[in-house]
Amino acid sequence: MGSTEARIVADFLVADFEREMQTTLSVLGAVPNQRLDYRPDQKGKTGLGLLRHISLEDAWLLNCIANGHFTPPPDDSDACGIMSPADAV
Repeated sequence: MGSTEARIVADFLVADFEREMQTTLSVLGAVPNQRLDYRPDQKGKTGLGLLRHISLEDAWLLNCIANGHFTPPPDDSDACGIMSPADAV
């Protein structure tokens, strides 16, 4: 693949990623504050746990790829500071 083709592919992937991030932010922001304790099953995460997982793990994964090595996953307890959908966004 030449530099022109690589640039076309890179531009496509970056645009696709930007659209995906906007969709993710919209979904995170739409979680109702009064339902953060909801969990469909006792083995599953709560709404707040899912907000934390999605927002922290995406950034962690991208940083690990950019840095060329994987580190332990981020702490998704109350200590992470994400306590609402607005915090996650």
